[in-house]
Amino acid sequence: MTANQIINRLGTRRRELGLTYEQVGERAGMHLQHVWAVLNRKHEPGLATLLRLVEALELRVEIGDRP
Repeated sequence: MTANQIINRLGTRRRELGLTYEQVGERAGMHLQHVWAVLNRKHEPGLATLLRLVEALELRVEIGDRP
């Protein structure tokens, strides 16, 4: 999965849960503008940021061997 695919999934999940950017930020311990910038591709997030968003949006990350 590429970074763009991950960000797409995060944005889709935010909408599925009916959360605002502010609510996601509160859950992730991040500022509203930072959440907006990441999900709208105005800022390239680091791994820690992505993991915080994954957790805030009730998703999970799995790491495995490539087929």
